[in-house]
Amino acid sequence: MAYNDVILADLPIAYWRLGEASGTVAVDEVDTNDGTYIGTPTLGVTGALDGDTDTAITTSSGNYASVAHDTSLNFTGAFSVECWFKTSNTTGRQFLLSKYLESSSYTGWELSLLDSTGNIRFTSISNWSSDTLRMTTTEGFADGEWHHVVVTYSGTGSSTGAKMFVDGVEKTLTYEINSLSGSIVSTADLNIGQRWASTPEPLIGSIDEVALWDSELTPTQVAEHYDAAIYKFEISGVTQVQDALAACIIRLYLRSNGTLVDSVVSSAVDGTYTFTGLIESTEYDIVCINNTPNICPQISGPIQPAEVI
Repeated sequence: MAYNDVILADLPIAYWRLGEASGTVAVDEVDTNDGTYIGTPTLGVTGALDGDTDTAITTSSGNYASVAHDTSLNFTGAFSVECWFKTSNTTGRQFLLSKYLESSSYTGWELSLLDSTGNIRFTSISNWSSDTLRMTTTEGFADGEWHHVVVTYSGTGSSTGAKMFVDGVEKTLTYEINSLSGSIVSTADLNIGQRWASTPEPLIGSIDEVALWDSELTPTQVAEHYDAAIYKFEISGVTQVQDALAACIIRLYLRSNGTLVDSVVSSAVDGTYTFTGLIESTEYDIVCINNTPNICPQISGPIQPAEVI
């Protein structure tokens, strides 16, 4: 199933793929909450998804996407927020998503990266800071690679119901403020790749596949979203072949028309291995080479030898 089909099957309240090649409209795949590209964000850059030609946008100060406030975007209980981002910048705080008031109460929510570390922070605010929930990952992600981030919240009003997943895995969090009890419903616009027009604090990088839910995604759903973005294959049946060898060393090569695309090496390890850089509707061959004749693992999974994907 294609990535966007997996997302839509879980019934988001809004979903912006940010895949437009030109124009000023960021289309909402769910409803009528289309966004507007402000300034000149770079459209049509390579997106986060393996094997998907849909593109992303690159943002900078004054160059981002904005979605006008609509009551259909309100979070009144449980919710989830999801996007992909890529940056290597560690100078200044960077806002991935921002939907909170530019006032003393700051009512609403935001998802951002901390300066110098690239740790991911999510803040839900009814009234700053007496009625607020703020949580931050203990590790940074400003490494120039694409990362998938999902925040889920059960609506309990405490940190016990708040989680963050990065690249499909639930992360250890630091809860700096844990006093939320009121509503975070906000009339602020949703900004993608920037905080506010007056105080940009932009993402210096790329963002893709932004989606919102008025429900708490399960860990299984989060993992399914991440897995849908990455082509994988599984190898099995790897065994030791003789005492003199620690293991059967197997090299798997992915080729397209004879050109090497990617490769991995297995040292007698069963599991899932990932190829990157795949292109949709391209034929690939998986070649298995090992250091002992007639010993080769079974290959299974979405990519089979000479399968058209």
